[in-house]
Amino acid sequence: MRADFHIHSKYSYDSMMEPLKIMKICKKIGLDAISITDHNTIKGSINAKKYEKEFGIEVLIGEEVKTNLGDIIGLNLNEEIKCRNYLEVLDEIKDQGGVSIFPHPFRGHKNIEMISDKVDLIEVFNSRSNIYENQKSMDLALKFNKPPVAGSDAHVYSEIGNSIMNFNTIFDHHKYIQFKNSTNYQKVVSYIIKDVKLYKLHKIPIHIIRLVL
Repeated sequence: MRADFHIHSKYSYDSMMEPLKIMKICKKIGLDAISITDHNTIKGSINAKKYEKEFGIEVLIGEEVKTNLGDIIGLNLNEEIKCRNYLEVLDEIKDQGGVSIFPHPFRGHKNIEMISDKVDLIEVFNSRSNIYENQKSMDLALKFNKPPVAGSDAHVYSEIGNSIMNFNTIFDHHKYIQFKNSTNYQKVVSYIIKDVKLYKLHKIPIHIIRLVL
């Protein structure tokens, strides 16, 4: 099975991607399963799931939840996560029969080892993380004996499939991972989208300068 379990859609504050077009691209690049893990909502996954049969791609309902210690992804959910305390979030994911993922551990998290001890899986390859962050994430997964996963963390269409996992079961420690980093251009586009959607227009020139440099 080929999968990308970290994709964002227009229901996130930092993406404009339409779930239908996401599914079309996933079909074109030969994915068997995906999850749209929008920030604090499952609307993107629910929308995409309507097209499962049409494209022959399994859609796991997912969400990237902002907790008090940083982001936690829940997969195979039935409803949106209501809590924001990380322990309560993990309990709520488990109560729904879901799977918890620790995404990009070394970007924006506190108490990293405490989270690692509690989650089901650790994202060791994130296309928006640099080589050092990903290596530290791999070391973390090995230290806590957690199955590794990869995610494109796609915010624009061209990022979909930057990280692809080949596996039999999601808890398999021996996955084959196809991985490449997002470009600076792809990242800056999502930063600008975020600033527009959050009405922080004064930040846009800074991102443009970053792109030029």
